[in-house]
This record gives sequence, C-alpha cells and structure tokens, in this order.
Amino acid sequence: MNMKKIKILITDNQRLTPVDGGAQVRIYNQIRYLPENFEVTYLGTTAYDLLEQKEKQVKYNINEVVVEIKKPILLFNSFLTRKVHGVHTFDIVISLYERFNKEFKQKIHCLAQESDILIASHPWFFPFIKNYENKILIYDSHNCEYLLKKEVLTKMLLGKVLLAIIKKIEKNACRKSDLIFACSEENKKSYIELFNVPESKIKVLPNSVDTNEIKPVSKQEKVKAKKILGINDSKTILFVGTYYGPNNEGFDFILTKLVAYLKDFIFLIVGNVNLYFYDVYGKKTQIPHNLKMFGKVSHQKYNEILAASDIAINPMFSGSGINIKMLDYMAAGIPIISTKIGARGLRISHNDMVICETHEFIKEISTLDSQRIKIMTNNSLRIIKKYYDSSIICKKFSIEVMRIYKNE
Repeated sequence: MNMKKIKILITDNQRLTPVDGGAQVRIYNQIRYLPENFEVTYLGTTAYDLLEQKEKQVKYNINEVVVEIKKPILLFNSFLTRKVHGVHTFDIVISLYERFNKEFKQKIHCLAQESDILIASHPWFFPFIKNYENKILIYDSHNCEYLLKKEVLTKMLLGKVLLAIIKKIEKNACRKSDLIFACSEENKKSYIELFNVPESKIKVLPNSVDTNEIKPVSKQEKVKAKKILGINDSKTILFVGTYYGPNNEGFDFILTKLVAYLKDFIFLIVGNVNLYFYDVYGKKTQIPHNLKMFGKVSHQKYNEILAASDIAINPMFSGSGINIKMLDYMAAGIPIISTKIGARGLRISHNDMVICETHEFIKEISTLDSQRIKIMTNNSLRIIKKYYDSSIICKKFSIEVMRIYKNE
C-alpha cells in the first residue's frame, strides 16, 4: 500500500541551492534527511545569479523553483540602503516587490494549493501564505527581525517607517501561523514578550551542521590543506561571513584591531564579506600580507580552509539567533574565540570556547595552549553531536510537522 505523501511548500526570498549561506544551510538541514513520505517544494527568488534553471530536482523528494528578481529592483534597493546609511534593506524591499510580481504570485498560489503545509522561512513571504486557512501555516524564524533592525533603524525617520513594516510582517507571521520554529530560547522569549504569542505554539529548532560533511582532520591533513592553500606551516585564524551588517562589523574589527598586531598569523576570510573591504577601502588598496580573502567558495574549498585553520574567531557586536559559522567551527574541531554576542544561543560554557571582550582577543589568541585547545575541541564535538547535528534537527522538524499535521 502506498503511503500518503505529505506535501510541504517552503518559501523564502533567496534561492536554496547551492547551499552556501547561513539561511540556506538552516533550511536544507531541516529537510535533507526527511522520510520518503514527505515531498518538499522550495520556492525562492534570485537576482544575483545567472538563472539557468528555474526549476530543478535537488533530491528525490526535494524540488526547487526560482523566480527571477528584475535588475531595477536591485537598483532601488541600493538607493534605499544608502538612504538609511547602509542598513540592509533587501529583505523588506523584496517582500514588498513580490506583491506586484505576477509570476511569483501565480507560482506561489499554484504550489500552495497543491501543498498540505506552507512554511515561510523568514517572515518576508508570510503575507503570501497567510490567507490559506485550510492549510497548516508554519513560520520558521531565523532571527527576531524586529529586534535585529530596531537599534539601527530608529535613528532616522525613513528607518522608523521601515521598522514599522518589519514589525507588522513579523507580528502577523507569529500571530497567524499554527506553529513557530525559533532558532533559540532567546528568540522564543522575544516573540512571547513582543507579540504575545502562546509559549506552546513555539518550538525551538536550532541551526545545525551536517557532521557527515564537516568533521575534524588529522595533523597530516592539516599540513596538506595548508600546502594546498599556499600558506605552508603558518599559523592561521579563520573568520566566515556574508556581506551583512553584523559580519561587516566583525570584519572591520579584524581589519583595524587584529591584522596588524598579529603578524605571525594569516587571517583566512571566507564568504562575500570580503566585498566590505573593497567598498570601504577601495579595490586599489593594498591587502595586508597576512590577510587572505577567498570570497564565496565551493564546499570542497570550504572544507580545505576549515582543515587549514588553527583558530576560529567570531567578533560579533550585534545580531540574533545562532551563527551557523560557529557550528561549522565546532564540528571541524577548531578552537574558538568569540564575543558573548557571537556565541549567543549556543548550549556552551566557558570550558567549550574562549568567550571574551574584544580588547582581550589578541591576548587570548597569543596564549591559547595545546591543552586548552584539546579540552575545548573535545567539548565542542560532544555538544555538536548531542544538540546540533543535522540528522537530529531534521528528526525534530519531522516530528513537530507530523504532530501538527495529524492534529489538523
């Protein structure tokens, strides 16, 4: 007898594949090991890539549909970003733009009608699924978006207008969904306090890492990885980040407070946060000799860089939710030095990584000894296996989805 397929539609304002960003990792790790009775369609948008395929099969039970964003919208977004002094506005711009995009509205309507469960990953596209009252509605939260933007947007009139829109969208996503996945206990508490959401409606589903893909390496493998990167026996410090406010702040700290003072270390910068360097200092600026910026990289190259890293850092000054880069560092067995904000949401203690103030980074990096590294990395691996492995998170996801599906 054939098992009934449970059809899920997940929508967000970016593509799903390649899975090379924090948001994509969170989404994909929730669904990558789902049982075969689940059938998932992901509907996203893109304007940054050459759109060769609008539809493709990612896995036997996962399909991706992508709708293109027109270039003038990017120009408007750049204009708006300048008006609010560099604050990230892409999410809210795309959320509003898609209301006038006939192709997107037709796609989401057809897919929603065919699905049993509708999931808005981030709140931005929740307005497109909220009126399907005969469907199960889930809001998968990556951050508390209102709090994330509040501090910077309240400083200007236009920012306050955008913040009001953000709050309305996120409040509706929380109020009108049947289930909320929060990525941390901190975010869960924020939704209860901000939007008066019943605690029973919110389940904490943290970000995760696939330990089949990211794992510790031997000393010999580390030596080999460094040779591949052309850095031989140099000591290395890793920082991973997308071109986004909190990551830009962290990279700026590395550039101005660490690079010149830790000349014996080579800093490995992964992700398109490197664009921040060119935007601020210009493309003709000489790059420090001990700074290597890789930009966006393939999974293979990323694993090589992880293998070549002796220390990982996360100097965050703002943000919400759990940084996926921290899970990658932990799963790779790399000792971590982070600010308290950088380690937010993780089930860790001071024995599992160095948590310190930014003025202590140089001292902590310089004095990190082998015995402490061994303790920290062993603890980190144990925590990852217990709480943040993608197989565990995928199982929790399926249990909660099945529970609400059966109750309906």
